[in-house]
Amino acid sequence: MSTAGNHNRGQGSIIGAAFILLILMTGFTFYTLHVEVTNDYVRTIQEMQQLDLKRSKENIEFVSVSFTSLNMLNITVRNTGPYQAHLVWLGIFDEAANTQDYHRINFYVNPSETVHNIRNDTIPTFEGQERVIQLVTELGNTFSYSYPEKAAGNGVEERYDWVDETCDLYPPSAKGNHSFFSAQQYGPDGIVDTLNEENTAGSSSSNQTVNAGLDRDDWISGQISAGDVNAGVLIDTYSSDNIRYELVETKSTGGGPPGSRNYLLAWRFDFPSLSGSRKNTHVYIEAQTTGETFGIYWSSDDITMNYLGTINSTSDSWRDWDVPDDTSTTIYILFKDDNDERADGTDTTTADLIKIDALFLEITTSEVDNYELDLEVQWTGVDYDEPNKWLCIYGGAMGSEDILVDIWSGTDWITVSNDLNSGWNSVDISPYLVSSTFTIRFRGGIETGDATQDRWEIDATFLHVWS
Repeated sequence: MSTAGNHNRGQGSIIGAAFILLILMTGFTFYTLHVEVTNDYVRTIQEMQQLDLKRSKENIEFVSVSFTSLNMLNITVRNTGPYQAHLVWLGIFDEAANTQDYHRINFYVNPSETVHNIRNDTIPTFEGQERVIQLVTELGNTFSYSYPEKAAGNGVEERYDWVDETCDLYPPSAKGNHSFFSAQQYGPDGIVDTLNEENTAGSSSSNQTVNAGLDRDDWISGQISAGDVNAGVLIDTYSSDNIRYELVETKSTGGGPPGSRNYLLAWRFDFPSLSGSRKNTHVYIEAQTTGETFGIYWSSDDITMNYLGTINSTSDSWRDWDVPDDTSTTIYILFKDDNDERADGTDTTTADLIKIDALFLEITTSEVDNYELDLEVQWTGVDYDEPNKWLCIYGGAMGSEDILVDIWSGTDWITVSNDLNSGWNSVDISPYLVSSTFTIRFRGGIETGDATQDRWEIDATFLHVWS
């Protein structure tokens, strides 16, 4: 009886302990769950606070709204907030027609960044018509802009009209080039269009054929003996396709007994009356020989022979050689056999010849460099009936030469700026902006004798008009 009682009491203790452990585990689980829920709640609150903080500090400023030459919307904005903004919707509201349209977009704008060409390409043009434009961010912020821009609270209409396109409509013809014209259509933002001068001197090429007024003189003295200055015989023979000059060796007139005198050749062709500063002068020869090698020489002073090369081919072949450029007005070409002409008995049996089918110089002449700039740009659809009209140009690095700005009056060019500077350049064009199309040109200050190429950077070009 006592043993059974003890056994029952032992079982009761175990059950009680298990029950207490279950209560403790249940309490611990509940506590852990409560902590996790609390932590999740705190994290959610923190994330929402962080999101609210980012949302409250998000700020997008409209810089400009315009249309390109292809009637595409061009919205330029700047992120003045501390966080990256993600633009997801573009709203276009026509208050007069009571229509509201939202269009999907996907643009990221980093802090302090300016982004251009924000648009949806399905939006039809509304240039010059009143609209309210909205940009909606991923965080839910909405930023609005009234187009055309109106100053707040005073009813003054104000518009910044960026330049639309390049053109070449009015004389003289365009000179120079743009590096990146689109840079002028927004900003200033450090992205520039560099205007480069063009060398308008140009160059011309001409072929001077051989002068048949063949002249031999003391140029060849010292090269062969004095008695042989007239060595050689020239024969003009005509065929169906060309005139061929045949230069035939003749017996020397001195230097030993007649039976030991050599066959010699020394004949000169002249290219007279050359003019201009020559560049890339070439001598072209098509010829063949009967076996002996003939040397070709040139001179610009009729005294010093300069070796070019040789002709030694039994069939017609083209050869060409460079002649150093200089300012001489005549070039002389000499043909001379390569045998030792003074040695008695060296070449006493064969009168070799060289047949020349063509002999001419190809000369590129170049004028003095002259760099010019003349580049037109144009606006279309301009709001021209406002009383205040200014042309505004923001310049970057400027060349050493002045750069002028002219406007087309309808009949001629009128200079409105004698030199652009780095930074803002603004000029009142109210007397000249009298139609919806407006054209200006950038022009270099030196138009003749300018041997130095200049470059100028243009960051932004627009018309500022207001009532």
